[in-house]
Amino acid sequence: MKNRKVDSKWRYFYAFVSAICLFLIGFYIVFLINYIEFNKASVLQEKGFYDFYSNQLNYSFFGEMKCDKQFLDKISSSMDFQGFLINQLELKKGKENKEVIDKKKYYYLLELSHLSFVKQLNQDCNWGYNFILFLYSNSMGDRAKSEEIGRILDYVKEKDSNVLIYSFDSSSQDSIVQNLKSFYNITEPITIIINENYSLNSVKDANQILSLLK
Repeated sequence: MKNRKVDSKWRYFYAFVSAICLFLIGFYIVFLINYIEFNKASVLQEKGFYDFYSNQLNYSFFGEMKCDKQFLDKISSSMDFQGFLINQLELKKGKENKEVIDKKKYYYLLELSHLSFVKQLNQDCNWGYNFILFLYSNSMGDRAKSEEIGRILDYVKEKDSNVLIYSFDSSSQDSIVQNLKSFYNITEPITIIINENYSLNSVKDANQILSLLK
């Protein structure tokens, strides 16, 4: 009987050790997957930045592809892909995750650089691209309204291919976002700026925005 009690204790011990090992292995696998995904996103973000700024230099410095809309489509696709990566990270890690917030800072820089370039192209090439700045809020009280306006803006972009939309988290403490709010005198957590001519804090439907485009 004594031997059985000893064997039973060892079985419990081995089961306990096995459970800990399985937990650690599972934790390591999850950590490794997240690490690989984050590194992949970082590499793709760096490539996107390089593609954008190299193409911009090809235009402004080397004089290549002047007033070629395919050129703008190319760099716009690169920026859109960066936005897609940010959205994927948000879904997996959450909007308040530090890694996501850090990635957004670089994306905000890319967005404003793209906007500045589009304004230059509108002037140089006499193009009529509309641009919309959308400052949203992730706070619990404003999130539903922000998401609804986001869906309306997606529809506006589908209806008018000459519309470019740039989104920023108004609660971000990043200097770019803070300077943007100061420059356009933005005081509300949810604000839409249309072609620097109209400022809206709420939207009824897509037609309201479409009627203000040039």
